[in-house]
Amino acid sequence: MLFRSYAEELASLEFSGRDMERLRDVLLGCLSDPEVEAVTIRRAVDRVGLTGLRERIESLAGLSKQWCVKEGAAERDVEEVLRQALALHRRERALHKELKSAEILLAEDASDENLVRLREIKAELAAFEGREATIEGFGGASGLPERNN
Repeated sequence: MLFRSYAEELASLEFSGRDMERLRDVLLGCLSDPEVEAVTIRRAVDRVGLTGLRERIESLAGLSKQWCVKEGAAERDVEEVLRQALALHRRERALHKELKSAEILLAEDASDENLVRLREIKAELAAFEGREATIEGFGGASGLPERNN
């Protein structure tokens, strides 16, 4: 199971919502079983009352036009998506922290410089929506035309 090799990174992720933190903890708890299967993970998530969250995530993956979240995608490609998603998540969390600091700084010192910095952070956060993998060769292992950046 791919996420087993990312357990430490998964454990260090920060989430703004309590349910996502609980989901992370359930996933990590499932890793103690070396033979864990998807159905076991679903049951564990449901047992702690996160059925709705699990169903929303599964629905989004099922409705997604992204081939990399569907069955049959090569593990190498899935791992690239996972690595990028983790990096983007960490960057977005860092930007939210920077935004809070910039708001405090602007409240203390309403300078043009502080206002510009606040706007830059907000623009970068807005740009996060719709980002996708732009990795050379991405998709080739799954039989898709490879990207050459």
